[in-house]
Amino acid sequence: MDKKIVTRIQLMNPVLYVLILLMVTDLKADDSDLSARMVRTTIKDGKVDMSVRLFREFDWRRANYISKKTFPGDAPPWLPDPPRTRHQLTWGGGGIFEWFQFDFIEIGNYVFVDEFTVRAQRFGGNVIVGVFDPVKNVLLFDGLEYVPELPIPEIKIKASNDLINWIDVSGPKEVTREFNWGDSVSVSFNRKDRDSEYFLIEVNTK
Repeated sequence: MDKKIVTRIQLMNPVLYVLILLMVTDLKADDSDLSARMVRTTIKDGKVDMSVRLFREFDWRRANYISKKTFPGDAPPWLPDPPRTRHQLTWGGGGIFEWFQFDFIEIGNYVFVDEFTVRAQRFGGNVIVGVFDPVKNVLLFDGLEYVPELPIPEIKIKASNDLINWIDVSGPKEVTREFNWGDSVSVSFNRKDRDSEYFLIEVNTK
């Protein structure tokens, strides 16, 4: 059964209100109503940027991970804007893990020691102990912070002056992962300055 959760947050001048509408599935009866939180909002030159942190339940031991930090990709030295890459971790079946770094993959065995700890050993290499932080949704592994590679949810933006009549926000809109705030997404869209307005962010996490 779907559950809708709406919160209102008053932000800066000009007066801006944000409603977060979440469409989620399979919530338990004792789940907290805190399923999303606005963590950053800026308005400049008619552009609105928002970061929304989601609180989605998942089993960290079954997720794939990518590093927060980026590294130079494999490209010719003369390329003016070389690509960036992230390290990747995959906990596979049969106790085998894959660790992609730069342009090569290391393989080894792993075992979950307790609820939030994994012990990994590369074939012919050293042992690495990883610890998952359930509050930040971050896995610390070999000195790097890794975040779950969760799908970006479908997001729609609507605007209203009276909370009764809503219109879809038109113009360019960008939705990306936000690595600085745990499980978060960043939304960007254009909007003309108004004295007062409400925005509704509809997040479909199915």
